[in-house]
Amino acid sequence: MPEDVRRSRVASSILVAIYAVAGFTLGGTELMTRLVMQALIPWACVCFPEAFGNAVGPALGVTRRSPRSFVWFFGWLVLLLPILQVAIALISGRTLFR
Repeated sequence: MPEDVRRSRVASSILVAIYAVAGFTLGGTELMTRLVMQALIPWACVCFPEAFGNAVGPALGVTRRSPRSFVWFFGWLVLLLPILQVAIALISGRTLFR
């Protein structure tokens, strides 16, 4: 399986810590809190893909289990979205912060 949970936990935790430091440096406590809160669920999907893949219930809108690799992959995808957004903004020449 491509998802090694132990290495993913360390790497995703470091990435969330980088988000927290960058958010605090660039925008203070408010931006740091927003970035960490947005990264919380994707981080959990990367760290605990089996738990989120097994989550089934009408409250979640899920009627069957998801493959562990699916949860892990999309957790990483969503966790990396802020980096992709910054890269796109830099490439397009727009200002990052208004």
